[in-house]
Amino acid sequence: MANSPDNSLNKRKFLVQILVAIGISVLFQLVIDPLVYDPFIRTQMPGLFEPGDPYVICSLSMWFFSFSIAFLFYRDNEIINNYLLCAFFALGMLVAVEFAFLFFIDFLHIPPIIVIFIILWRYRATLKIKNVFVTSLVLIVWIAIVRLVGTNYQSIPLFPMGLLLLIFWPLSNLLIVYLVIRFDRRKST
Repeated sequence: MANSPDNSLNKRKFLVQILVAIGISVLFQLVIDPLVYDPFIRTQMPGLFEPGDPYVICSLSMWFFSFSIAFLFYRDNEIINNYLLCAFFALGMLVAVEFAFLFFIDFLHIPPIIVIFIILWRYRATLKIKNVFVTSLVLIVWIAIVRLVGTNYQSIPLFPMGLLLLIFWPLSNLLIVYLVIRFDRRKST
């Protein structure tokens, strides 16, 4: 299926993106995290990150990173673009905290932020409120399952912080995409 001007999905390229993201995530979990990332993070910022041994492959940050790399292969994929837009609020806050602690070498959170700015600059037409709504729900379910199973996010209390996260993160995602769409409409008139 060829990519048309109405943003129809190229299923072959999308499958390649998924395989690239899975490959990056598995490689990161099995090689990069135990040998480079986790030891570096824990020595640079002790006490600020997850207690215990979280599984990086279960974290949303890992998948945002992987799909931001996969974005470079097929930039008109509205599914990936809307997914990455949902990372903006969460990753933006993480990067802000890291920069506040003068921790500038974060190769897991900064690339997705850069890709999100590229999407907002060049690929805004692929952003849809319905897609962001569905993606936000999937992300909330993911984070809730991962938290309840105990593989990640154990430092987030279930109440009230967890409940507030369940409410305000999707709302902030919807607000961002609404403002982007509204800005584009005003600009075109």
